[in-house]
Amino acid sequence: MAVRIVRFLGGEEILGDVEVVDDKTMKINNPTQVAANPNPKTGKVDVHMAPFAPLSSQTSIEVNRDHVLTQYEPVVDILNKYNTLFGSRIVLPTGGVGAAGLIQP
Repeated sequence: MAVRIVRFLGGEEILGDVEVVDDKTMKINNPTQVAANPNPKTGKVDVHMAPFAPLSSQTSIEVNRDHVLTQYEPVVDILNKYNTLFGSRIVLPTGGVGAAGLIQP
């Protein structure tokens, strides 16, 4: 399992702990919606996270892999925010290209 951002064919992006179930299905644990919007006041990008299925009693979802466009590793700031909310609570040092300033507290 690994924390990844999964982009679906419809454009939705879900952040979560991804595991492959079989050749047609993947499971996303603690799925979280991710949205990035430009902030006109600061000129930076604000990243927001919200539960993917807030009314569900389940903490994981299974999705058909045919609906997945791509998946990729999040930048360190996003991974740290996710781990603080759902994961190991381990926070990695930030820095490097494009990592600083993405998440507004």
